[in-house]
Amino acid sequence: MKNFIIVCAGLKGGSGKSCVCANLAMHLIDQGIPVIVYDADIQQTLVRHRQRELAEHPDAQPPYQLMPFSTADAEAVKANMAQLKNVPAVVLIDCPGNIQDACLQHIYEAADIAVVPTRYDFDNLDATVLFSEMFIKISKAKMFFVPNCINAIEERREEIQKARDIAKKMLEKYGTVTARIKQCLTVKCYSTLFPHDSYKRNAVKHAFEPIIEIVGK
Repeated sequence: MKNFIIVCAGLKGGSGKSCVCANLAMHLIDQGIPVIVYDADIQQTLVRHRQRELAEHPDAQPPYQLMPFSTADAEAVKANMAQLKNVPAVVLIDCPGNIQDACLQHIYEAADIAVVPTRYDFDNLDATVLFSEMFIKISKAKMFFVPNCINAIEERREEIQKARDIAKKMLEKYGTVTARIKQCLTVKCYSTLFPHDSYKRNAVKHAFEPIIEIVGK
């Protein structure tokens, strides 16, 4: 198995980085691809989520390792990233909404793929473009923009379709815009312990297809 480092990143809070990271991890496992997940977010959303799940299901066998990742010391982060480049697995890192932190820059520099959740509204789009402009100065990672939590009914409206087209045109300057992940409880209620059922698998598979094409080779 070739090593890949994938960061789930972006500037805009509430875009669903942790949710996308967790669903991507489980989708990779579903494809038979080994995964290790590190939670570098200050809120430790994924670590706390797993702790709650294990408290409810103490006999469950986690399908992948999920560990906190400290970004308090830049030199330690740099050394850790060098070690992670040698791990024969996909290393997923859930990052906080920041890019100028020197510690995070070491993570971005080491990344092979950046998964950036976004939405079609201009606040999200502006933040995503700003992040992308700074990110490409730091990292050579391939960028994948995942329209996340998109209301399927709203998407039929003409103004939303125009916003989607504008977003795609702007973001394709920096990377690939994937299929959208629709707004639904199926996706929002993610698990770090239990595999996707057919509903969750179908909800995310098209968004993650271009990433699987790279790491699954």
